[in-house]
Amino acid sequence: HEVQVNLLPTELPQYQGWEFVARWDPAYEVAGDFYDLQSLNKDTVCTVVADVSDKGMAAALYMAMARTVIRASVVNAATLAEGIDQANQLICRDSHAGMFVTLFYGQLNPHTGEYVYVNAGHNPPLHFNASTGKLTALTRSGMALGVEDTAVYEQHSIRIEKDDFLLLYTDGVTEAFNPLDEAFGVERLEKLLLVHEHPEASELVDHIVAEVKRFSERDQPSDDLTIVVISRKDAKAAEKAG
Repeated sequence: HEVQVNLLPTELPQYQGWEFVARWDPAYEVAGDFYDLQSLNKDTVCTVVADVSDKGMAAALYMAMARTVIRASVVNAATLAEGIDQANQLICRDSHAGMFVTLFYGQLNPHTGEYVYVNAGHNPPLHFNASTGKLTALTRSGMALGVEDTAVYEQHSIRIEKDDFLLLYTDGVTEAFNPLDEAFGVERLEKLLLVHEHPEASELVDHIVAEVKRFSERDQPSDDLTIVVISRKDAKAAEKAG
């Protein structure tokens, strides 16, 4: 557990007008979920959420391997899609036990709000657009890593404007079950986000976790649960509040 914690970011990016918050709740001592949230350079913030197909020690070891490969593959790639493609080929070479990893990898330009992403078989993140009051799912643009070394990955982009937020999560949120064997589900998550349109990112994360616990009637998640929220505020208002 301590080794895994040390693989997660110790400090989150700091940019005026932006808020970055992450939550990592393993179901057991070790987890197959992981996230990354770091500044690659002054113009790029990487945001990653991933989920290994198994649990326990095997998933934790696979997670550590995948995290290293993905980081190394993307950093020098010409495009994000090419980096994910290279990572998939390398992971496929070391994936001999039928394990795989779903991945969402986004790169944010904090100066313009442009957000380029690849969704490799992962739960679609939800983008709240403040100007329309609607949510958009960032759907899959390729299969999970470690399944097929010839898989093709596409990158897409959105723009995160003032008062928008983006929620990245693993299936520990939507596949949390209550005593009646009902899943929390995407629809319930979307309704929760729309009711709380403009909270602080940290408050939103706390609220999601609290609602999942209340629904499932469990203090400890039955599956690994990871959440990352990116929120954009008016830079002058944020400076004044600070």
